[in-house]
Amino acid sequence: IVLGAAFAYLLMANSALRDDLEKFERRLDGFSAFLKKETEKHREPEREAEAPPVAPPKPEPAKPEAPKLAAAKIETPVPSRSIPVREHVPIEREPSPVDKGIELARQWLTTGNVPVKIGIIVSFFGVSFLLKYAIDKEILVFPIWLRYLLVAAAGTGLAILGWRLREKRPTYGISLQGGGIGIVYLTIFAAYRLHPMLSAPVAFGLMVAVTIAVGALAVMQEARGLAILGVVGGFLAPLLASTGTGNHVTLFSYYLILNCAVLGIAWQRAWRSLNIIGFAFTFIVGSLWGMEYYRPELFASTEPFLVAHFLFYTVIAILFAFRQPPDLRGVVDGTLVIGTPVIAFALQAMLLEDNQDGLAISAAVVAAFYALTAFWLHQTQGKEMRLLVQSFLALGVAFATIAIPLALDDRGTSVAWAVEGAALVWIGVRQNGLLAKLTGAALAFASGVMFIDYGWRSDMGMPILNGNVLGGVLISAAALFSSRLLATDERKARMQPLASVALLAWGMGWWLGTGTLEITDRLWSGNEVHALNVFFALSFAALAWRANRVGWRP
Repeated sequence: IVLGAAFAYLLMANSALRDDLEKFERRLDGFSAFLKKETEKHREPEREAEAPPVAPPKPEPAKPEAPKLAAAKIETPVPSRSIPVREHVPIEREPSPVDKGIELARQWLTTGNVPVKIGIIVSFFGVSFLLKYAIDKEILVFPIWLRYLLVAAAGTGLAILGWRLREKRPTYGISLQGGGIGIVYLTIFAAYRLHPMLSAPVAFGLMVAVTIAVGALAVMQEARGLAILGVVGGFLAPLLASTGTGNHVTLFSYYLILNCAVLGIAWQRAWRSLNIIGFAFTFIVGSLWGMEYYRPELFASTEPFLVAHFLFYTVIAILFAFRQPPDLRGVVDGTLVIGTPVIAFALQAMLLEDNQDGLAISAAVVAAFYALTAFWLHQTQGKEMRLLVQSFLALGVAFATIAIPLALDDRGTSVAWAVEGAALVWIGVRQNGLLAKLTGAALAFASGVMFIDYGWRSDMGMPILNGNVLGGVLISAAALFSSRLLATDERKARMQPLASVALLAWGMGWWLGTGTLEITDRLWSGNEVHALNVFFALSFAALAWRANRVGWRP
């Protein structure tokens, strides 16, 4: 460690001296140019004073312009008979997320103070594996508690040295602080996990203290790199010191503390890279643990951690939008906003396995959470958080759509989708959201198709008050409600009048079709024609009366 740090420091000092020399040369060149320019300015008045007076030249009479016909004839381009060749412009493809990640890693490793970065990384991993090797092979002869103290002291010394160098050598100092803090993280976790030298309260208390320290140092120095190094070291500590027993309560409690630090930093700074690192470590490690060690009897001790991390990164996504500069306030981090519920719900499905009712309840709770959060943001922040409100609203609708088929059969699902479609159209009209209007209209048609596919059942209980009639009436009412909203919307889209007429026809078709099937199948045997005449007459009379009152021409 000492040789590596010394070598890295010498390389850094050499690089810094070269940079200082180049800056000095550039400043010297600029100062020389400035002096030369000022000297020329002072010489110009002296030259003007020494020069003899010159009489202004007499203006010559204007000569008539000679005709330029010949020149025009010569310069006239001869029309070309060649056929123009169409040029093929290459279309640049958007790089994939993997390519972007590789490019970011390459830039980080090949720019700035490269020897320092490599030295810190190698030193950190060297200490990690040296500690584990020394514990396994018992190479060191002095007591284990002294070994841990020495390693912790070395990490603390690196952090203190980095703090003292923060002004003279900022990059080197921040790198040393991050590496030292990562070593301290690893030592605390190993002292608790591998040997019973620290009790759980003491170990977690020390981790909380170190976590608070690294967050405070990063925020005080505006050092995103320090925060990243400290957090990465913290997340790697349990993986490097793991014994393979799969103790999830210890692991996820520790990750919860680290995510508290990420949340605290997000409260002050919009550092997206730090948020993404914490998100990736938390959910990737959680997924790997679940595939390897999870059993149904562990649900009670695993579910609280999943819910807590879901809430953490939802709040971090909101804070990221709040902490943007004034001209960018409200910008949404799509990775956290969309990725958090998708991955968390996938893990929830893995925890619940065949418990479909529990998964339906989970989807409904998530839908209600996003709907309430969107409502709160809309009421408190207004237009500034419009994009985040729309994102949360879309997520709420998506999870409500998922919850319906999980909780109901095909018939109940189709009816619920009809009601949900009408609600979406209402929201779209209120907020002028074209996507919400289109989605709501599509759900209105999809609900009817699913209800038809399920089939008309003759054994549905009481006449009129049965699932056939109630389902058909709700689908019809939802379609007519949506049609009316689209027809009266002042900010109509291009295809909106056509969609309104289609929904009107769809709603009337369901109303008349439901009544016709109920009359012919269940009621008034032998008098179907008379009953149908009365039903159609009353239906059209009621519709005409309603249309006249509200001025609904279609």
